[in-house]
Amino acid sequence: MPLLNLRTAFVAILGALFLGEILQPFQYLLVAFILVSGMIVTIDEKLSIRSFFRWPVAVAMLCTLSYTLMGIFTKRAIEKNGYWEVTLWMAIISQIFLLPTFFLFKNDIHKLNLKQIGTVFSMSLALFIGVITEIWAYKDNVVITSIITSLPISIVLAFIFSIFAPQLLEKHTLKVYAVRLIAAGTMIFAALKLSY
Repeated sequence: MPLLNLRTAFVAILGALFLGEILQPFQYLLVAFILVSGMIVTIDEKLSIRSFFRWPVAVAMLCTLSYTLMGIFTKRAIEKNGYWEVTLWMAIISQIFLLPTFFLFKNDIHKLNLKQIGTVFSMSLALFIGVITEIWAYKDNVVITSIITSLPISIVLAFIFSIFAPQLLEKHTLKVYAVRLIAAGTMIFAALKLSY
């Protein structure tokens, strides 16, 4: 989704305003490369500029902005309360918000098999490790952490795994994939330069 790449710009601006995380001019240039490459990485044959000027797009931009603000407020909370306390309360509050959805799916629980439960458990474990790592990185720098976590590594992995499972790829021309991979590579290279 191209709009998620706006998080790069949002975090660079809001991180400077609210946290005083001012980057060097060269680093802002790298942020601009990541932003532009992030837009290019989602291009396909059907993309239209007019599709960006619709109400659902405004909602998606607000969601992206709120995701950025979450990182900023997480860093503030860690500064005041400590890493483990913030991590614990984020987990507790998430579970409280999930609890009401139990009643929507309680009749379907007995239909689950062991393979489905194992898959969900594996994904949850990977998400847990990713979230606690991201929160840990927020302690040092929200701007750089947010930019690195928004990299399109999944696109590169899907392309690599498609060698073994071609159904993973969307149906696009090789030209589209070449542009996407070059843009993804540019983003990853710029993020690596940004993190040093």
